[in-house]
Amino acid sequence: MTMFDRRTLLRAELLAAGTSVLSACTGATETLIQPTDPRVADREARRRATGRTQTFRLTATRWRSAEP
Repeated sequence: MTMFDRRTLLRAELLAAGTSVLSACTGATETLIQPTDPRVADREARRRATGRTQTFRLTATRWRSAEP
C-alpha cells in the first residue's frame, strides 16, 4: 500500500483548486455589450430624466493631511 505524506497531499489539493479556478474563468460564452449596442440605446431611452443639468468647476489640488 502506498502512503502519501502531507506535502504530496497538499500539492494534489493545490492542483485541484487551481484547475477548478482556471476552468471557471475560461467558460464564458457571453459576449460583452458595447456602447453602440441597441440594448444600450433602448435602456437610455427608457431612463427617467429630470431635464435639469448642473455645471461644476473642478480643480485638482494636492491632498494635505489635517495633522501637522
